Amino acid sequence: MDSALQGLKEHQKSKDEIIEELRAEIQDCSIRKKRADILLKGLSAEKQKWIVCTRMLASKYTTVTGDVLLSAGYITLIGGFSQRFRNRLLQKWAKALTEEGF
Repeated sequence: MDSALQGLKEHQKSKDEIIEELRAEIQDCSIRKKRADILLKGLSAEKQKWIVCTRMLASKYTTVTGDVLLSAGYITLIGGFSQRFRNRLLQKWAKALTEEGF
């Protein structure tokens, strides 16, 4: 009888150890899940930021050719003409480029 009782106690002890291991694993998984949730929320915000940046860059990309043309023309005129004349010319160029779709 004592040996049967001793066997049951050892069996219960091994099962209690398994239960404790499982509880520790549950706790570990819970911590991992919380960290994963935080990471996903952060990545979601980052995704939104990239979407906005992409839209902004796309709108800028459509005008880059005209911007380069205006810049090159303006640099050419920096030294030879008065500021007033350069400003008027720059406005005319900008209008012309806008009308042409640049």
